[in-house]
Amino acid sequence: MGALVPSAGVYSGQKHTPIRAQYGLSSSLLQRSSSISILLYRSGSPPYGVDSDLWIAALELATVHGWKPGGTTSSGDSTRLDYKGYLSPDQQNVGHDDAKNLARGLERGLAEVPKTMLPLGDGPFGDDNTVQLLKRAAAGEIPQKGEVNAAVEVLSGPPRDEALSLVEFLLSGEFTINPSLKSSKG
Repeated sequence: MGALVPSAGVYSGQKHTPIRAQYGLSSSLLQRSSSISILLYRSGSPPYGVDSDLWIAALELATVHGWKPGGTTSSGDSTRLDYKGYLSPDQQNVGHDDAKNLARGLERGLAEVPKTMLPLGDGPFGDDNTVQLLKRAAAGEIPQKGEVNAAVEVLSGPPRDEALSLVEFLLSGEFTINPSLKSSKG
């Protein structure tokens, strides 16, 4: 059974279904990524739920289009984490400028993502791949477009519109990645 998080948008208590499965597609590609859905919080706003696959694909795509992760901070601790904080939904704060830069990189990338759904290939995708891309981008290296083919595939078709909605959320600036609900087995 899935977690109680929608694919993208205002948290509504819906059960989580991986982004591509919502549209009738599944792949071993998506099984390699985290089963957690991400909840993003901003003061005075309802929680914003993002499918973990969409979140990972968005982070990957943004790195190729110029986003240099600024790092996150833990709530109550000003120690800046590097790229790992984006994948550790444990009350990690993303700063105003970093959120806007992430939005701009993602928006540039989405301009190249097809509106029609692409088949899912076997390219690298998931937490380990994302960590490596974020690490390199944080060090100032811009990954090559071919390194995020799986992210483009995940975001193609209807998920592209959900990613555009995420861009709008990110453009409003600072937010917190809070603990989210994990899928339970059974």
